[in-house]
Amino acid sequence: MRADDAADAIAELPQPRRQPVLDLLPAGQRTKVLTLMGFNPTSAGGLMGVDFLTVPGDARVRDALDAVARSASLQPEALTSVHCIDERGRLCGVVRLVSLVQSDPETPIPDIYDDDPVRVGADTDVVDVAVLMSDYNLITIPVVDERRQMMGVITVDDVLEVTLPDDWRRREAAQPPDAHHGEAT
Repeated sequence: MRADDAADAIAELPQPRRQPVLDLLPAGQRTKVLTLMGFNPTSAGGLMGVDFLTVPGDARVRDALDAVARSASLQPEALTSVHCIDERGRLCGVVRLVSLVQSDPETPIPDIYDDDPVRVGADTDVVDVAVLMSDYNLITIPVVDERRQMMGVITVDDVLEVTLPDDWRRREAAQPPDAHHGEAT
């Protein structure tokens, strides 16, 4: 289970049950979960996942694609973009995976990344996150601190989970228009 999902699940437990469950987690996972539980659940920090892919800002397309190929443990939704960081660990650009795939492998990443990407702070309200993602047609949005250090990534599915009504999952999924194609009527 991803750390952000684990944090959500543990937060729903009664207070006396939380610590025993946290104690069962491996140390690294427990640290991530505790970090996430420290944020307001209706803020960017409460929504973000802490597992994301970064590459040096001066890398080449080939390097970024290799990093994507090696990142099998990351959720696919978070791999729609690669986050580029400078020598001080600050976010200096974001490049979409499709741009990497469509570029020459020797192209320097700064030639194709957005050097002023839309980003939010951990205390940004979830509604503001949703508006930004909608306005800029984003699938992911990086969460950074005041020094522009990467803290996490929010995916559109995480935003939808908290902005749609509680009973939205109870609806029966609509059938595709061709669901009964070829059946006798």
